Amino acid sequence: MKKKLFAVVIILALFIGALARYMSEFKSATVFSMDTMITIKTTGNKKNLEYAKQEIERLDKIFNAYDKNSELYEINRFGGKKLSREMAEILNKSIEYSKLTDGNFDITLKNLKDLWDIGAENPKIPAENEIKEALFKTGMNNLEINDGKAVLSGGIQLDLGAVAKGYATDVISGGLKERGVKKFLLDLGGNIYAYSENKPLKIGIQNPFSTRGDTVCVLSISDAAVVSSGFYERNFKVGEKVYHHILDPKTGYPANSGVSQVTIVGKNAAACDAFSTAVAVSGLSLAQELYKNGQDFEYMVVAQNKIYMSKGLYSKLLEVQDGFEVVVQQ
Repeated sequence: MKKKLFAVVIILALFIGALARYMSEFKSATVFSMDTMITIKTTGNKKNLEYAKQEIERLDKIFNAYDKNSELYEINRFGGKKLSREMAEILNKSIEYSKLTDGNFDITLKNLKDLWDIGAENPKIPAENEIKEALFKTGMNNLEINDGKAVLSGGIQLDLGAVAKGYATDVISGGLKERGVKKFLLDLGGNIYAYSENKPLKIGIQNPFSTRGDTVCVLSISDAAVVSSGFYERNFKVGEKVYHHILDPKTGYPANSGVSQVTIVGKNAAACDAFSTAVAVSGLSLAQELYKNGQDFEYMVVAQNKIYMSKGLYSKLLEVQDGFEVVVQQ
């Protein structure tokens, strides 16, 4: 199984590339939305691309916490409001995912996220008292939805960055299928959906310890979301310690779970998005627990030189990078 990989597969690391034999039939478009670069590749009429682009832009105007004209911005500003169908659905899903993950998935961390400001030109470690103050203004228990209206309390602010791209992936992939598209590949900032009615697509998973484009393994996917969360993107270093963007809702600091990357594969991209973040925060045991409790997904977790992989995903494994040991989970 193990052999040296070459850059001949679709790379999953916030962008995708591909061999000509896989991509020559695709029409493609790239847009910047949802605070990330988004790539859409579809077969068929170019109108399919326009549909996908329009849906991305429409959903961004709902879920963008920093757009003063968005629905989410108004919810944060006024402490709640009557919800659109999409907003009600994503908030209810988020409450469900939080409960399933013992609070390791949390959409109330905007105050913390803004305090850390990982994407700033010169990020720095906030003072401990600032972190405690921001952490005090978090908590899913402070979000209520009654009669289609959201109510925020305790000074919380919502940020949907850990689920909105997955939700949008579900909307767009479902729409493309309804339009009769035979093959497509969506990349919403690392939230991949691969669909092919014929030959499966090869999806390469980024090696978290190497440069972008170097894969740790390759999967064969014909109809599923492939969502990765890792500490190798959006971080800064102080001394020998790396501070990344995935924050632990319990401590207010970047997660320190002992894993370097999590990949969740399933039909529901929003759930994959939420669970990948939660497992990155909590660790391998949460993936094992969710899997054994019947959540409809497969997983892989990279920790040091080991790839812990669910048995269902192992059946889709094509290649593994030298130096990594695959441990199949029962």
